[in-house]
Amino acid sequence: MPKLPTLFALVFLLFSATLRADNTLYFVGQFGNKAVIHVNGHQRVIKVGETSREGVTLLSVNANHAIVKYQGKKQTLSFAPSGGKTYKAREHTEVNIWADASGSFQTPGSINGQMVHFLVDTGATTVAMNAEVAERLGIDFRYTGTPARVATASGIAQAHTVVLDSVRVGDIEIKNVRASVLEGSYPREVLLGMSFLSKVELKRKGNLITLRRSGHSAAPPVRENQRIKNMRKWADARQKERAEKARKKAELKKRKAEKNRRCNKLKNDLADMERGGVSWYHLDAEGNRQYYSDQEVEAQKNTLRQTIKKHCR
Repeated sequence: MPKLPTLFALVFLLFSATLRADNTLYFVGQFGNKAVIHVNGHQRVIKVGETSREGVTLLSVNANHAIVKYQGKKQTLSFAPSGGKTYKAREHTEVNIWADASGSFQTPGSINGQMVHFLVDTGATTVAMNAEVAERLGIDFRYTGTPARVATASGIAQAHTVVLDSVRVGDIEIKNVRASVLEGSYPREVLLGMSFLSKVELKRKGNLITLRRSGHSAAPPVRENQRIKNMRKWADARQKERAEKARKKAELKKRKAEKNRRCNKLKNDLADMERGGVSWYHLDAEGNRQYYSDQEVEAQKNTLRQTIKKHCR
């Protein structure tokens, strides 16, 4: 009988440990106002104000921590790129990717250690990105890449073929991955193509894609301080980009306002001249009035009409 309390306490502790393991949350990445959170072993991308299927609501997020509400309690999750996991050799590594509302399979990941957002595309021969993304990632594709032409949904596009040091999705990391960098803004998302997918086992069941790599150790985590540095660098670049767009928009608005002001003055002058009953003149060097003839006034009207037609549409 004396052993019963000890046995009960042991069972209680095991049960409590199980509960804690089942309810563990880890904040592993950030994309603007979205956070990547491991929930009960599943990776979720949650937008501020939204709730995951497990009941995790994201309240706010920055590069250092995410504030969530889960099971009625408000929690602050510190950035933990390793997801609280111990990385050791195992038989296989799996990553689950769920379809979004549009039916697309998107997932956070990294290229050469820097955070990106992938769109799974089995129709893409390689991992593909646009030139702006490549420049943000520090890929000098014009110097190190090989010029190429690739077929896209919009036709043939100019591109450069490069080899990426690493591409990572979840715990799966592939080294030396071939990729295409396309000139212009297409594709808007980074495409996770077959140069990566062909090196893993891919299974789709309904709205779930599972990537599995057998016989490899799980990829070691990127150092936290470097990951935070990369994300802040990306956030700073996006902020500068938004500021530049806002500046250009304000400048364009100012030019349009000035153009409208000038056009309105031209239209008012023409209306006054066509109204008639007024003698038009200009002052000479001595300040005397020099009146225009009817022919000169008509010529001025024609000049105003042509100017308005050309510049004030």
